[in-house]
Amino acid sequence: MPLWKASQRIPGENFSEFIEIGQAVSLAEPMAGMGETGMRKSAAVAVTVVAALGMTMLSAGSANAATSGDGYLASGEMGFFYLKGQGGPVFDPEMNIPDFSKFVYTRQPQTTVNDNTLSYWNRSSKTWYVYTDSFRGGVRGSIPAGHKGDASANFANKISSAYNFN
Repeated sequence: MPLWKASQRIPGENFSEFIEIGQAVSLAEPMAGMGETGMRKSAAVAVTVVAALGMTMLSAGSANAATSGDGYLASGEMGFFYLKGQGGPVFDPEMNIPDFSKFVYTRQPQTTVNDNTLSYWNRSSKTWYVYTDSFRGGVRGSIPAGHKGDASANFANKISSAYNFN
């Protein structure tokens, strides 16, 4: 019998059990054949595992907070949104994207970014130029630093590439 029970699985992992952050570790049911010393050692191991998992998850969370393309619009990034009013999933590049068909929104719906953008928010200090075709083709528009809004009729669900030349 395990020392703790899993309440949820980690997606993509092959663990049958884990400790959820913030979950209490119960030592009320001693394992068969373990004395008091064995229980103390098991408790120490469990506490160490919980601490290690907590530190790992906290580190991973803060490292991803401002990562380009992670689906979270951070300061310094340009955001292309699936829905009007900066709603739905966001595509957040920091660099030039010559072909949006190579990218998908990381949040639901996981669909291609190409021709699926209805709003934007430029949180960078650069002007971004958007185009209705890949590789700077088609109609060109500009989004100044700090500007956010809904795409006009010329660009709604038609943006296929974006560049910042500053």
